[in-house]
Amino acid sequence: MVLVIILALCLIPGNDISKIDFLRITYEDLAVHFLMFFGFSSMLFLDLRRNTGLAHKMAAISYTVLVSCILLAVTTELLQLLLTSLNRSASISDFLFDMIGSGLGITGMRLIKL
Repeated sequence: MVLVIILALCLIPGNDISKIDFLRITYEDLAVHFLMFFGFSSMLFLDLRRNTGLAHKMAAISYTVLVSCILLAVTTELLQLLLTSLNRSASISDFLFDMIGSGLGITGMRLIKL
């Protein structure tokens, strides 16, 4: 579900973004990227820890989540670059905030014992 929300938010046409009231904060795009990937990495980590045989292998779960986040971040940025009808653009800063959110999400889940 989180994956669908991330894709939807990343692929909203640029003209429609300004119509979303709750996104009218300073540096809203970077904050949204951080929060999306923090949530995605946290939920994916928790899901993998609970529903796989890897519960005792934190490094394997962390690596899987990190690779998944990198692939998702690259995919969303490439789609923004290639789908010109969206009036969006790819951004290194968006990718960096995706990775910061992912890293903190993974770190947080490693620290929490659920």
